[in-house]
Amino acid sequence: MMSDICVASDRATFRVPELQRGIPDATYAAALPAHVGIAVARDLLLR
Repeated sequence: MMSDICVASDRATFRVPELQRGIPDATYAAALPAHVGIAVARDLLLR
């Protein structure tokens, strides 16, 4: 998420693995809305 270039398939999926273990990471919450918008960021972070 913090790189200049991303190479991925159209079918690629991304997630925040720390949340699977119950460990919140403020870096994602701060940077993600700027990249994908607030609605998509909420969906990704609260899933």
